[in-house]
Amino acid sequence: MKALFVNEDGNVAFKPELLADFTDLVVPEILTEFASVRIPLIEFKDPQWEMRVEGIEVETKALLPSLCEIEFQNSVLFGLTRNVGYETANKVELKFHQITFNNPGLPFRAKSRKFVSVSENGYLDIDLANQGMTVTVNVTLFSTGPRVLQVNRVQADVEGLQIVIRDTHNELSAFTFNKHIVKLIKQNLKTVVEDEVRSVLEKWDRQLVVMRRAFM
Repeated sequence: MKALFVNEDGNVAFKPELLADFTDLVVPEILTEFASVRIPLIEFKDPQWEMRVEGIEVETKALLPSLCEIEFQNSVLFGLTRNVGYETANKVELKFHQITFNNPGLPFRAKSRKFVSVSENGYLDIDLANQGMTVTVNVTLFSTGPRVLQVNRVQADVEGLQIVIRDTHNELSAFTFNKHIVKLIKQNLKTVVEDEVRSVLEKWDRQLVVMRRAFM
């Protein structure tokens, strides 16, 4: 990380000449900051059903993207009088495409809120395939000031998520639950991934501040 973001003078400077090593440096380091992505227990209630889906845990080594996209935007803010300094900022947008995983056999249980004796259980086969998930990260790198790396936006797109419900008592239950479960898992996966990536980047900011101070 230091080799990629800090130059020989201790200033923050992304080095385009190291882009060939980008997937070997940045992506694995983001993923190794947390051993797995875990979606906690999901519970859902509507006027007819109470539903409970066991927690999902995916090892980060299964989440390596197939494609990475990077875009730079450099800017300089300066005054027209001598007593006003200047500040440089570099915006970097990273997009990680085609993050896929497969998680079969996740148990779920449901019971009717109208009829106490009516219940259902089965398994979910979760498949994030084809285009999979896309994670977009937008940050600003500062050469001066109390921050080095400011996280502007972290966005996860999980539209490619598909779920098959199996081993239920009847097919109508699977049809009834599917739309609720897909929506809930999408929302939870999106939130967990965005929070985890933001947390890693904020940790990097603290480390980069220490690195810059060491050169001053």
